[in-house]
Amino acid sequence: MTQTVQSTAPEGSVKFEATLSMTVTDLAAKKLQEFLGDKPLGSVGVRISVQAGGCSGASYGMEFSETPETGEMTLVANGVKLFVHPSFATLLNGISIDFVDELMGGGFKIGNPNAKSGCGCGKSFSA
Repeated sequence: MTQTVQSTAPEGSVKFEATLSMTVTDLAAKKLQEFLGDKPLGSVGVRISVQAGGCSGASYGMEFSETPETGEMTLVANGVKLFVHPSFATLLNGISIDFVDELMGGGFKIGNPNAKSGCGCGKSFSA
């Protein structure tokens, strides 16, 4: 889903506005719901971040959160709330979050059109 989102900037800071597009596949949404158990999918969000490190220079982070942190943008894709800090928007714009169930290395997989290269394990990238 593509939305124009605004960050909630604290007083005295710059407000950021960007168009951010992210996709969550049906299988990824189903797996996220399984992790949440009895909580409704829309009641908890997933924070998507980028950290320095990994064999290609940057790696993805995903964690559950009930509310966005100050300044984060909120996007809803396939019923899943996604929280993204504006500093990661250009790196994460257009990503697709999927779930792969493989014998060796299954889990959430992020397809990123902004990545110039990635590593063999699929957990890090460079942009």
